[in-house]
Amino acid sequence: MIKARTLLLFFILQVVCYVSGEANFNPLQHSGPASPYFDAPSQDGIPTETPPGCRVDQAAYIVRHGSRYPEPGSFQGWANLFNKFQNASYTARGPLAFIPSWVPPVDDAPHEPLFLTSTGAGEAFALGVDLRKRYGFTKGGMNLTIWSASQQRVLDTGSYFLRGYLSQGSYAANPSLNRGFTVSLPDSVNNTFADSLTPSASCPLYASGDRGSTAASQFRATYLPNIATRLNQHFLDGLVLEPTDIGIMQDLCGFSAEINGDTRFCDIFEPSEWLDYEYAHDLNYYYGSGPGNPFSATVGFPWLKAITDIFVAGPGESPPGSYVTPAQLIMGFTVTLQSLYPFAFVQVVHLNLLFAYLARQQPPAYNIRARRLEYI
Repeated sequence: MIKARTLLLFFILQVVCYVSGEANFNPLQHSGPASPYFDAPSQDGIPTETPPGCRVDQAAYIVRHGSRYPEPGSFQGWANLFNKFQNASYTARGPLAFIPSWVPPVDDAPHEPLFLTSTGAGEAFALGVDLRKRYGFTKGGMNLTIWSASQQRVLDTGSYFLRGYLSQGSYAANPSLNRGFTVSLPDSVNNTFADSLTPSASCPLYASGDRGSTAASQFRATYLPNIATRLNQHFLDGLVLEPTDIGIMQDLCGFSAEINGDTRFCDIFEPSEWLDYEYAHDLNYYYGSGPGNPFSATVGFPWLKAITDIFVAGPGESPPGSYVTPAQLIMGFTVTLQSLYPFAFVQVVHLNLLFAYLARQQPPAYNIRARRLEYI
């Protein structure tokens, strides 16, 4: 039996893919950070399953929180769009016929924004079940400790993961019977770096390297006005959609689908318009917290180095300078989303974990969408 120790930099993938033929086009796989999670296909002929004759004896995953409600700022955009639809006299046809009666998919506005949705809870639980079956590291009656950033949606994701992984109940009357433990780590301050799952917070220069918003805004200016013109001319009388309205409506495709299953906003836009929307997010995260930010690799390196030291030491061993023996499965849950070129949306901490590979790629243009897409 060959033992293969693998570094699994697990990105709950929210991937994007160019598909030939509109019949197979799924907008939810091109909705950027608003999209429900789904798995990427294997890359370069490398299977996702462990090869025959091999077994994994250690694995480390770093995972973003599950699907959530929108940020307060985004929800305000939804509310503004709702008010626009309600406070005008107009006729809407075709794919826009539903907008006069549309209601934003948040019914508890003071509490829901930024919190985990039921879809997100299910994603985390399913991941726990999958990893328990995939590796067989944890036998019945054993416990597992995970690490989490301190935001509530991240802690909740870790909690649901543990429930799926350990297949345990919640022993409210006797908490000592709970076998899952969470170590909550604060945002990185005072150069804590590897002692945090949000290390960019301790890098004063990190924000100065962020060009994501500028890049995305320049590209959005090339396509949003055209979409607004198309919809206004063909499907509306008495109401005028602005380019800013279009961006909000595209956001609502993914968010509505994962909050309450409503996919009507997904049907409004053409495949090429979804690819433009997707690419704008790629630019935002590539130049914001991906390889396009010169400080991403620096703040991500301590985590990568720490995990490498653990794997070099091997199962049941402590890395140099440590008095702790890590578990075979190391799980970290974090808050920040980034995208790694070439445009596979991944859910990770501020880590440019693949910077050596990515440095060889051509940086994406601001004014034209890349035709080729790869997965990380």
